[in-house]
Amino acid sequence: EGNLWESALSWWETGLLHAHDWKARWIGAPEGMTAPDSPLPLLRRDFAVRKPLRRARAYVSGLGHYELRLNGAKIGDRELEPGWTHYDRTCLYSVYDITDQLAIGVNAAGMMLGNGFYNVSGGRYTKFKNSFGLPKCL
Repeated sequence: EGNLWESALSWWETGLLHAHDWKARWIGAPEGMTAPDSPLPLLRRDFAVRKPLRRARAYVSGLGHYELRLNGAKIGDRELEPGWTHYDRTCLYSVYDITDQLAIGVNAAGMMLGNGFYNVSGGRYTKFKNSFGLPKCL
């Protein structure tokens, strides 16, 4: 039996609070993809890890919905990320610990983007008049 005042070690971290904290830019569908039957964007980029990593995090914001993949495997177990907001005021993001998914050498990151309520092209939601633009991610 331990001391009643002892507890397991714990930690927390803050997010990226200001625009200048992000070292990324918005990417997504090209401007010409506005027809309701246009394919949704699939984005992929190779990158190299040159030395062992102590910790790696992915901070991801997808306007519309997204699914992040590393080396072909889905990251996280959530669906329909991120939640809906007033996109002109708030963009949500999620943080993933990707340390174990990265290997020394070449890795591949992939994003599948979906419309969500960010890009409403009609159909079932024809009365929705506040489409914000084409899906994109950061």
